[in-house]
Amino acid sequence: MIVPQRIHFEISERKVLLRLMDVFITVLTLGLIGHYFQFDYFKLSQTNFYWTIVLAVYLILFGTIFEMYNLQTASNRYQISKSIILTTSVTVLFYLLTPFYTPILPSNRLQILLFFFSILFSLALWRYLYIVLFASNRFTKKVLFVGNSNEIGILIAELAKFNPHYRVLGYVAVNEVPEFVER
Repeated sequence: MIVPQRIHFEISERKVLLRLMDVFITVLTLGLIGHYFQFDYFKLSQTNFYWTIVLAVYLILFGTIFEMYNLQTASNRYQISKSIILTTSVTVLFYLLTPFYTPILPSNRLQILLFFFSILFSLALWRYLYIVLFASNRFTKKVLFVGNSNEIGILIAELAKFNPHYRVLGYVAVNEVPEFVER
């Protein structure tokens, strides 16, 4: 009897957290700016809730393209800064260029700059908090390798390149033959 293979999805809690918080912090910032300032371009209301959905889809789509949800990129300040700038620029550009799904262009062009910088600021603030709180060295995992001593150096280098949150404590070589003294 052939057992059908199950489909396995590997879902990272940190990647889900990054996506949800990116959208939440961005919408919250835009909502607060719209409430307290004369920002009429992006208003949160029940009649135009789909503008928020379009913004969230664009943000997640372009964030994925520019590797904002890659955990190695998310823990590096330089790489995440580059990703935030690229994601914000392309998201705002596409959001402005799809007026069928989004609000029409405002008559005051300063609102476009306010829209851009509010998204940029909210993403940068959240991601730097993420680096300090979640991607810090206090969450490192200790590793002990068991294997061929010729390959341990390669494994340590690959692990450091793949995920900087692992600290190698040492290794146990299994290919070395112990010397026995005969009596």
